[in-house]
Amino acid sequence: MSKTGKPDDGMEAMFAAARTHAPEPDADFLARVLGDAEAVQAGFAERAGDMASDSASAGAARLYPAPARGLRGVFAALGGWPAVAGLGAAALTGVWIGVAPPEGLSTAAQSVWDEDITLAFEPDLGTDLFPGEGG
Repeated sequence: MSKTGKPDDGMEAMFAAARTHAPEPDADFLARVLGDAEAVQAGFAERAGDMASDSASAGAARLYPAPARGLRGVFAALGGWPAVAGLGAAALTGVWIGVAPPEGLSTAAQSVWDEDITLAFEPDLGTDLFPGEGG
């Protein structure tokens, strides 16, 4: 359609022609793709033959090592000691900022939420636990 709202017959004819004549890949291209695929499959078959010559349990153990258990397994799942050290540092930083926030943090929070906000570590227990009772 053009800007006037009338159908643009020239463009519509080109789109119709493009829909009727789908492009076909070249025969040489298809032969190269199939040749590459057969080479890759032959490599897989060769590797499987090498593993079959080993004992079955040794091949399976090499492919699928037993997962580590306990704390070592948790560290391995997280990415090893460097990742655990980073997570620990981030956790300690979060606790530090929560307990002793920097002076500019209250101002930044006030500008974000547009209201007077006080950041303090003061648990308020006992006043709202039993709201029906006076005291």
